[in-house]
Amino acid sequence: MFSDNVVRDSRVRALAQAIRVSGSEAIKGWGARLDVTLKDGRTFGGQIDTWLGCPETPLSPEQLRAKFDRITQGASKRLRETLFDELMRLDQVKTLEMLALT
Repeated sequence: MFSDNVVRDSRVRALAQAIRVSGSEAIKGWGARLDVTLKDGRTFGGQIDTWLGCPETPLSPEQLRAKFDRITQGASKRLRETLFDELMRLDQVKTLEMLALT
């Protein structure tokens, strides 16, 4: 979890400075590749083309609800239920005025 304590931690900052991010034409769509090189020179890596939650492998309604509940656990149950229901019908909304959030 991100917090001021984590961001200020010198070990976390040192690790962040050692990370290099780059793109590649070889990776398409939602795919990703991760390569890790250790200080001793050993390299580990892997690539995936899709993962659970991508358009090609969507979450089931139950998985989506469980994920939503986990990331909104600080909100009231009523607000979470209302917001989830509204988000699930977002593709039917023509204007933001149609949303009934209170």
